[in-house]
Amino acid sequence: MTKSAHTIKNSQDNPFTRPMVTGHGVHGGPNGSISYDDLVYEATRLTDDEDRFDWPCIAKEKARWFLPSTLPSRGSADQVADGEFVALVVDIDGGGATFSEVERAVLVVTGGAVALIYSTKSATFRAPRWRVIIPLERPLLGGDYADTAKALCALLREASDGRVDPDDAGSRPGQISFLPNAPDGDPCGDDHLAFAAEIGKDPDFALDLTDKHPIVRLRGARRLDNQCEADAAAEQAKQRRGGGATLISRFNARNRVDELLSRYRYVQATDPSGHGPTDHWRSPYQTSGSYATRVYRDDAGEAWVSLSGSDAKRGLGAKSANGGTRYGDAFDLYAHFEHGGDSGAALAAWKAQCDEDRHVEVARSLANRDAETSTLHNRLRALGQRQTGGTNQ
Repeated sequence: MTKSAHTIKNSQDNPFTRPMVTGHGVHGGPNGSISYDDLVYEATRLTDDEDRFDWPCIAKEKARWFLPSTLPSRGSADQVADGEFVALVVDIDGGGATFSEVERAVLVVTGGAVALIYSTKSATFRAPRWRVIIPLERPLLGGDYADTAKALCALLREASDGRVDPDDAGSRPGQISFLPNAPDGDPCGDDHLAFAAEIGKDPDFALDLTDKHPIVRLRGARRLDNQCEADAAAEQAKQRRGGGATLISRFNARNRVDELLSRYRYVQATDPSGHGPTDHWRSPYQTSGSYATRVYRDDAGEAWVSLSGSDAKRGLGAKSANGGTRYGDAFDLYAHFEHGGDSGAALAAWKAQCDEDRHVEVARSLANRDAETSTLHNRLRALGQRQTGGTNQ
């Protein structure tokens, strides 16, 4: 299938010609746009013998990249808030899957939708690496992109019995992908992998993510599981601390979770309806634009729950039962960010502060009592002087 195979007229509703943001260089910003059909044209050069031998490999510092969104920004937070994605991108860097294995898995999961598969610059026959571009019939909101892409990756693993193992890092809304590029090394070499092909059962069949599509259904199920786990973790966080005047409970009583989140450079989400801030926050460890931390409050106290894999890798808070969620309270934040996760050191520092506060409080109380005693003595002295003066008269 080639570029000319698509028969839909060129329009804003054409999923194969919608603009995607593009730029140059691994650190370069957006400077133009490119369509899916343009990518197909570029990819054909990988399999054209004349082009392949005359086409030099371009280093990442200068190579052209694209992001499957219409929003000209590389920021994940910007894309989550305002992005509109016209394609899904999958990076397959490990597992050693062949082109046929990738093709078969993609067709099964998408139901036969059109997709472009091409080898990346670092691909070899010993270690093949692939990029998959799947144009969408209807644009996807930025806030749904990461969860949708991760659901797609999970289904590709399942459909291939693990042979196709996509990199979940490619699901970040701000993740750029490089255009088809000539491979490293000698184009005449035995290990020089350069291949691209467009697949699909119908040249005009773009992936339509309806509510009944397996990708969307898995996305919803995962979100529900995450929410249930988050609710359970929040309850665990509240019950984990004992009652009474313990040092930790005293810390939590004096320190609000949202105040500590702000202190430790979390970013708070704003209600899209304009009703002010929400209970959702983005961790400073996150590389995606999502707000994966939520604050829970009730009469028992406050707790936070994080669904961020980056927070889990840093060991923030406590681990939930299945390990996919982290949770804690105000003291856990204090221990992690100010004492490197050493709860003993955090407790000792807090105890020292409490002792100092108590000494100050005792000193202030003694000073107040001395002042009151002095005032009382002065009054008694003045009263005695008045009584003595009246007797002398």
